[in-house]
Amino acid sequence: MKLFCDKCGYIDVAHHDGYGFGDRALEGVMFEVKVEGTKLVTSEVESSSRDYFSDLNRDKWIKAANKSLEDVLDEAGEGLTCPAEGNDVIILNDDGSDYTPPASPKKAFKGPTVRVFKGVTTLEDYLKDQEPL
Repeated sequence: MKLFCDKCGYIDVAHHDGYGFGDRALEGVMFEVKVEGTKLVTSEVESSSRDYFSDLNRDKWIKAANKSLEDVLDEAGEGLTCPAEGNDVIILNDDGSDYTPPASPKKAFKGPTVRVFKGVTTLEDYLKDQEPL
């Protein structure tokens, strides 16, 4: 998995604006994003935001940023920008092909829960013993 800017080519670091998960408190605070294996991660903000960010709860916001990056990964990079150019960054596979996020088990459809009652074989069998409303 790689980060790609259409003006710069492959890049090592992209930016992710904190506004999406921190609202006005983090508007314009750019988190530095890197690829680690099959994940996008951040552990730092860009240098111009460090003084402001040092007054905030760093651990809380880094955790929130990394949680937000899970959604960015599901959207193949939506929300990432190039630090040099400011334009959108996309995620590509290592071979340069379009990145397709893997199916997420937490977002998979689970369907209705079905309960089985001993001795009940049809809905009519179940309903005949129920009191009318």
